[in-house]
Amino acid sequence: MADLIGHLSVGEIDSFAALGMTGTLGMTGGCISVGRLPVPGDDDGWVSAAVALTGAEGPESLDESVLERFQALSAHPLPINLVSRSRLLSSGLFSAYQVASLLDYRARSGDILSAAELALVDGFDAGTASALRHFVSFFSKTLPGTPVADTLTGRIRQSVEFRSKGPAGKYRISFGERAEAGFAWRDEEPSFYGVYYGRGRLGKVVAGNFNARFAQGLALWTGFHLDDLLTPASFVRNAGGISPSWSYNASNSFRGVAADFTAGGWDASLFAAREGAGANAGWTWRRGRAGMTVFWPEYGKMPRLSLDVRYNPRGFQLFAEVASEPVQGHFAAVGGMVAPIGDHVRTALRLTCIPSNYSHKKNGEYAAAAALSFTAGRYVPLKGRTGFGASAIRHKGAFLADFSALPVPGGDTQRRVLKLKSSWAWQISPSCALDTRIGGRIRNYSTERRRIDFRTDFEWTDAVWLARVRVSGAWCDGGGFLSYAEGGYSGRMLSVHLRATGFVTKGWSSRIYSYERDAPGNFNVPAYYGRGMALTMVCGLRMKWRYCTLKAWVRGYLMQKKPGSNSGLTLQLALSI
Repeated sequence: MADLIGHLSVGEIDSFAALGMTGTLGMTGGCISVGRLPVPGDDDGWVSAAVALTGAEGPESLDESVLERFQALSAHPLPINLVSRSRLLSSGLFSAYQVASLLDYRARSGDILSAAELALVDGFDAGTASALRHFVSFFSKTLPGTPVADTLTGRIRQSVEFRSKGPAGKYRISFGERAEAGFAWRDEEPSFYGVYYGRGRLGKVVAGNFNARFAQGLALWTGFHLDDLLTPASFVRNAGGISPSWSYNASNSFRGVAADFTAGGWDASLFAAREGAGANAGWTWRRGRAGMTVFWPEYGKMPRLSLDVRYNPRGFQLFAEVASEPVQGHFAAVGGMVAPIGDHVRTALRLTCIPSNYSHKKNGEYAAAAALSFTAGRYVPLKGRTGFGASAIRHKGAFLADFSALPVPGGDTQRRVLKLKSSWAWQISPSCALDTRIGGRIRNYSTERRRIDFRTDFEWTDAVWLARVRVSGAWCDGGGFLSYAEGGYSGRMLSVHLRATGFVTKGWSSRIYSYERDAPGNFNVPAYYGRGMALTMVCGLRMKWRYCTLKAWVRGYLMQKKPGSNSGLTLQLALSI
């Protein structure tokens, strides 16, 4: 046990929020309890972690439903030592290869007890493990080195969330890690689900709203998928298969019944919904997966078919999918690779071929994209943090080139788009960091043919206090400029953040998007255009009594545009129990 405690530290101990544990490491009757001490100043650290895991440019490139899913995992981390293969895949955090590596490691070496240990598992690295620690827990009920037992039973948990903006709310109840039900409502159609996680060959059964995401999405992928590439991590999608949906936006998911099953290396998923019916079957081995998907987008019509493969030789990722609409004779394909060059450089290549007559997309696409990311310099310890993830590499950057031809059925087949992007992050000191991004786009259609964007963020933080300054600009048929200054305090019970923004642009064509802090479940990425200023304040309060936690947020917003008198104040309140 001394060896175990020796490689764990407060900074790397993650939470098992289901049991309401706070910063404890103990051992009772062979049960290892691992909890996370809340890190002051890290109340939105999960946003940066979500961006890193998806490979996106920033939160501005992500969809509301994606951030909702990551926020829910942040509030209720996935206990990776307890859950089944089906649950690991449906979380969307891992590829099939990573899941196979996790299960193999658990079977041979016992539970994973820290993010540092997770970084040593095949298919993971220090950066991935550091980001995942926001969304997973390392709670264990077995002794170190002992194979995992069936520990999915546990106490009943309930959570309720209300929002004054909408109004809207969510309710969820779970019975250990075996069963769960949830309901979310907003102005639009509500979403709901019930799920049972089985034993043995039964992975799960879902009724209500669910996502169906297979392969690289040519045949079937519900909801949002990232098309705004930048880093190699964004080139390949992690297909979660069947997963329950607890999003405010019910239109992004299917509504019906679904189930998945496993037998040795084989797995199968089946579903029937009002949006269509389908199935997926595949075989997973130690370093890859091959599968087939069939989807009837409308009942009574011919299905869409696809074959996919993903292979992971050491350090590499190779992926491909070929889809067809057999009656019409239409085909589409996507494939590529992510490959390391030494320890500090990673490259990626993606080729896409989707003819305009393939009905899965409104427009066809013939595209080639290539990216390179690098790290350089020594690790710099971060001020106010300890343990795994408490240091950052001195320099990190990425470059992207993306060329697309976008034919439209019966239209001009010569539409072309060229994108070039680069990013560079510099950890100047333990408390100061600089992040710069610049990108350009050229296309031969529409009124917005040429656009250049740049953004520079300077941040100072000591894990309790925060100061950030952003300077960003855009040029597209005219120039645009936006800058903000933000300061904040994050304690264990109270957090307060203030931001002042000023902007001036020629018009809509030179608009600038900027992610804004908000209460969980509310994601604001407004488009600033025209001329004006904005003031925002977000206050959060956290109270805890044994297994009950109460959280409240208030957001004030004031905006003034000129010319005209476009100003106002909006208050939002969210409660989570």
